[in-house]
Amino acid sequence: MKKVNATWEKRNFGFDAVEVTLSISDFAQPKKLFADLSALAAKPQVYVLVKMPVGNLDILHALEDQGFRFLETQFHIEKSLPGYVSPPEISSLNYQLHKIEVPKSEELWRNIADRMTNDMFYTDRVYLDPVFPVGVSRIRYANWLMDLLHVSDSHLSIWMLEDQEISFSMVRIDEDRKVVHGILGGIFQEYQNAGLGMAVWDAGLHCHSRHGMRLSKTVISSNNLPILRLYTYFGYRITKEMYVLRKFTA
Repeated sequence: MKKVNATWEKRNFGFDAVEVTLSISDFAQPKKLFADLSALAAKPQVYVLVKMPVGNLDILHALEDQGFRFLETQFHIEKSLPGYVSPPEISSLNYQLHKIEVPKSEELWRNIADRMTNDMFYTDRVYLDPVFPVGVSRIRYANWLMDLLHVSDSHLSIWMLEDQEISFSMVRIDEDRKVVHGILGGIFQEYQNAGLGMAVWDAGLHCHSRHGMRLSKTVISSNNLPILRLYTYFGYRITKEMYVLRKFTA
């Protein structure tokens, strides 16, 4: 069992949070596992998030019996980038998109964070969780973006359609392994539902391929059907799946 005191979440949630990641080896001693998790969740006003490998419904149901609530399945996915070629349907769209990297400036990054809206991440587990009021998910992502300002391998970019800013994307780039990790992205409110998501993602894959990246990796939620369809369309493969549950006693 890997346990992390998620101190960064207290400013988002207003109470303490703990994130626990289980491995298959933890399932060998279920009594100890349940006792440890029960102890973590015993105190009021502590949000306990558990991620566990998929497939063991006995453990999953036992956690639900203890008051943990299922939130999502996370899919860890990746795609090879060398020689990337657009799907034919994307090539025919002929959008003139280009990317501008945002300099690491508190003011400039804050401008992007301030353009996030409450419904930009409407499939996010925090957005969907009845524990939280509307707006907490947006605040959480905005804070996350600003934290990444101080991380050396983070890159925030704006995608332009002609002279219009239509979306943003945040990645972390492992230059040694030539891996780009997709962290966060969104279409700005005035361009949502305009069918631009696939074109933006295609342009990003071309950009990373041209710059010698080997793999594109990210994590997506089973709650986000449009994104699941998007990544399937672009040929990503699933490398790992995790159930995600939480327990919170007010």
